[in-house]
Amino acid sequence: MSIELYPFSFVEFLSFKGYKLQKNALSYTAERAAIKKHFAEYLKHGGMPEYLKYKDPTLLKRVYEDILYRDIVARYDIKQVKVLRELGLYLLSNIGGLFSYNNLKKVLGVGSMNTIKSYADFLENSFLIFLINRFSYSLKQQFVANKKIHCIDNGLAESVAFQFSKNKGKFLENLVFLELKRRYPEIYYYKTANNLEVDFLVKSGRKDIVLIHVADNLDSEKTKQRETGALTRAMDELKLKSALILTEDSEEEIKLNGKAIIVRPIYKWLLERVS
Repeated sequence: MSIELYPFSFVEFLSFKGYKLQKNALSYTAERAAIKKHFAEYLKHGGMPEYLKYKDPTLLKRVYEDILYRDIVARYDIKQVKVLRELGLYLLSNIGGLFSYNNLKKVLGVGSMNTIKSYADFLENSFLIFLINRFSYSLKQQFVANKKIHCIDNGLAESVAFQFSKNKGKFLENLVFLELKRRYPEIYYYKTANNLEVDFLVKSGRKDIVLIHVADNLDSEKTKQRETGALTRAMDELKLKSALILTEDSEEEIKLNGKAIIVRPIYKWLLERVS
């Protein structure tokens, strides 16, 4: 019997930090401020217990190296170790991004696309990365469309790729993805007919579909129109009445053409099952 064990969730992170989550804690200004402070740390440093205890970045780099050399190179008898290392670095540097195997073959200068696909599969099987498909009712379309990259832990990605400061929005998205992995059996991204992207489409049953978009903030009208435009078009195509935008700290309800877009802070959404 195999059991999937993930790094700390935000609730587990709070417990590890010795913060006792009170009922309705977000209703109180001081408690909300404390939770937001912990969330900022969790967003950047992730949920690897040993690293959180000692705060030594070499621990995360060691985990990464162990995955590459013990879990993959030794297990699968990899000959092109340099290619594997470069692929791992590329994927961790582009969390939340899209790629095709053919494009990766060109970027890394590898002759065989099958080699890239095999190595990506090894990285995914080791739980270092996750590759999600574009949603389509056609399985063939799912397989041929670009894949989206996510990582097992923000802190691990930051220690290897050093991308947090300029890609905060992608780290927010990755954090949401990891929580979705705990909650939903099927996770995709969605592209509208006019090529607008919605970060996540999740299915909780045969017909139950939820659209979720992640944005750093909705402070500017231009940003709000861009984010809501992708969602409303997707809702039209999928015949949905509501969707969710998760942000760092915004909260509102947007009504557009008979549709509702709920905007919620990610830290609040992460706690909703225990609050």
